[in-house]
Amino acid sequence: MFNQGLYYSVPVLIMALCTVALGGLCVAMAWVEVIHERVGNGSWRIPNALHALTAAVFLDAIELDSGWSSPGDLLHVSDYVCVLLVGVSFVFVVISVVLGAKGSGPGTRIVKTVSKALVVIDAFCLMLMIAGLLAIG
Repeated sequence: MFNQGLYYSVPVLIMALCTVALGGLCVAMAWVEVIHERVGNGSWRIPNALHALTAAVFLDAIELDSGWSSPGDLLHVSDYVCVLLVGVSFVFVVISVVLGAKGSGPGTRIVKTVSKALVVIDAFCLMLMIAGLLAIG
């Protein structure tokens, strides 16, 4: 994917995979809780943190699909776009942590927990990426 090699692409891959796998599973569970409350109580109380975490999962899913495709594929994008997608996804995860601290409602507990875990994982991968870039240059 990236010309810089493993120093750069492995942390990006770990960030995206963790967000899609762990975040996707927890987002699905939180949406099920929201729908379950809608059926039971008849009201839509969707936490704002759930929206932000859902956006982060979708952005990383797009990055995994487009960034790891071959250059001739329709969805192939440049390395810079992949880094931009991962960066914006990280911002959405941080937003979900901030909104999760204030919010309440169905699925909030799941979103709070997984958002904090993803911030720790993403920050660690970001440090690895910076160290790899410094080692190359």
